[in-house]
Amino acid sequence: MFDDVRKLGKISAEGSLITVFHERYRGKALSCQTYVMAASPLFVWAGFHTGVLQREIGEDMMSGLRGKFFEMHAHTREGKTPEVEFRIDK
Repeated sequence: MFDDVRKLGKISAEGSLITVFHERYRGKALSCQTYVMAASPLFVWAGFHTGVLQREIGEDMMSGLRGKFFEMHAHTREGKTPEVEFRIDK
């Protein structure tokens, strides 16, 4: 999670183009795609957890994301409704 948030901050700070590689995708092979980012993007990170939640995002990780970051966590347990938490950074 923390590496993903740092990457979002770097993307936010560095540019208007983003190239997506599908290295973690396990389906049919896809080529990479380049997209133009909106002038005022909203960056979203969502995690689904079965164990202990680790969601303390430090100030150093929020660099470049202030006012444009939405974070959601769903904690799942067998036989129970997921607990969902979210944070909107202002």
